[in-house]
Amino acid sequence: MPPRATKKAKTSTTGDKIIAAETSAGTRVESQGASNGDNGKCKFVEMPLELLFEVMSYFPAVQVPTSRRYNIPLLPPSVFERQDALRALSQTCKLWRTIFYPMLWERMEACAVRNLKLSAQSNSRNAELDLQKEIDEFRDIPPGWYKSISRSLERVCTGLSSDPQAAQHVRIVNFSLTRCSVNTVLPALIQCLENLPNLEILQILRAHSLMSPMLKSHFEGHTFPQVRTVVIPEHGHEVMRCCPNARKVICNYGDGSKIITGMTKFLKNVEVVEGILADKNFLKRLVKGCQNIRELKLERGVESDTTAIFNALAPLKKLTRLELHVNGNYAETYHTMPHIASIVKGGKNLLNNGVPGKKTFKLFHVPRYRNEKIWVLDVPV
Repeated sequence: MPPRATKKAKTSTTGDKIIAAETSAGTRVESQGASNGDNGKCKFVEMPLELLFEVMSYFPAVQVPTSRRYNIPLLPPSVFERQDALRALSQTCKLWRTIFYPMLWERMEACAVRNLKLSAQSNSRNAELDLQKEIDEFRDIPPGWYKSISRSLERVCTGLSSDPQAAQHVRIVNFSLTRCSVNTVLPALIQCLENLPNLEILQILRAHSLMSPMLKSHFEGHTFPQVRTVVIPEHGHEVMRCCPNARKVICNYGDGSKIITGMTKFLKNVEVVEGILADKNFLKRLVKGCQNIRELKLERGVESDTTAIFNALAPLKKLTRLELHVNGNYAETYHTMPHIASIVKGGKNLLNNGVPGKKTFKLFHVPRYRNEKIWVLDVPV
């Protein structure tokens, strides 16, 4: 009996169809179904990119900016979920690799520990919520956290420095700094930052209060001209000297006094400032050194010396957005309180500076605990 003829392999009718899309990192994606290794039978990989991106948006990620209560920079392990999902999706097929690989490396992060244990593990279904509540109320950082963060930062920096393909996709860097192994971690970090050509946002979630001299000695003489946004705590201000082209500065911990010193020395063209304490002396220094501020968001203090604060801000002639933190939730009573009315009047006068375009003025209150609601008042200008 003659052998059976070999069946001719079927070809997908959509195999030659070119799929093009924009990834979130701005990379143009073009691929051919049959030629790139896809078998043309799985319709799941042909889902619209809008749906894929919508699904990914529900995975938690490190917020920019991340402001801290007290000095506890602990983040729940859930911040790894997005990264783990993107890594798995990028290894599904060649088509999805072109889509999700840039998204995977859009962020370089070393600011959380996977196996974070503060006390006995909860057996409830809401274990993640219990852990987050415990983090909010926790005052002491576990000893192993410092070493884990430093090792993670050194490992990811060393890897990116030797992988230009991944490094070109990085646009956001989130990390914490500890005094553990600074003589090896900081050089690796600096080398990595210099090799990220498309880096836009640099966020430091924590820097030890005694690290300023260490940061100055290591970062002095280095430049990251590609950085446009800097989010740093009070004790990380020495890093600002390396970002001369930054246009947005956010203080995520502390009163902002040292941040102002760094801006007036190295970032005279900054346009957006957030997280600074509303103190008249701080603001006088800020206005004197940075004349091009267009957007300003101040923390607590505006209610204690309202007139002096607005007088300090008067030289800002390009201001178009102003947000002020108040000490309480005045959602129902703000229109009957004289000190709030004084703040509203002063803010309107400040924004009435002749600059064309839309003006924004807001009062807000961020509660200390999660069971309270954030209050925001949009004041018409």
